Amino acid sequence: MSIKAWWFVPTDRRLRNGDGRRVRAGITHVHKGPFVFSQSGLHASRQILDALYCASGPILCRVECGGTIVRDSGRLACSRCTYLAVVNATGMLRHFARLCALDVVGLWEAPDEVRRYLRTGDKCLLTTVAAAAWTTAESLADAARDAAEAAAWAIEKGDADAAARSAATNAARAVARHASRASARHIAREAQQKRLHRMAVELIRKHRRERNG
Repeated sequence: MSIKAWWFVPTDRRLRNGDGRRVRAGITHVHKGPFVFSQSGLHASRQILDALYCASGPILCRVECGGTIVRDSGRLACSRCTYLAVVNATGMLRHFARLCALDVVGLWEAPDEVRRYLRTGDKCLLTTVAAAAWTTAESLADAARDAAEAAAWAIEKGDADAAARSAATNAARAVARHASRASARHIAREAQQKRLHRMAVELIRKHRRERNG
């Protein structure tokens, strides 16, 4: 049995937790030994949003898990992992963070410059976004402002390993926090999952087209 899944690695494209092997499309890694989540084994997640929450960097891997597979709350640990695609998702994660912020921008009186930034990613508007996110006082807008701030951070911090993936994670969680009922949070999360999955599939297709000329 095999399971297709997702995983994120840092910009050096090496596995963490003392493994150190470099990931590359078309290769297969094999793990021999016990599985301990976040410590040993080859890891992945069925849903890309779960993979984002565990991400150590912005390099996205589409993988196929095989051999022995252990499951735990959306995560997988396996003895055999084949890398079907490996792409730099920094730009995608920045875009995702801005879209998450746009989902809840109506919860506060966001300045026009903030709305324009979230739609376009124009770096010239960063100062306005940061100021608005920090100074707006309405408590009901906390999630919206957090999401906007996270989206701004994704652009401002450039290509540092943590920037894009942390901003995307924080923005997604901020959107979920604004939903008062568990059912609403579930709906928000599912919408984010579908959006990020669609963006990732499109990114991989584009990468393959460009690579194949």
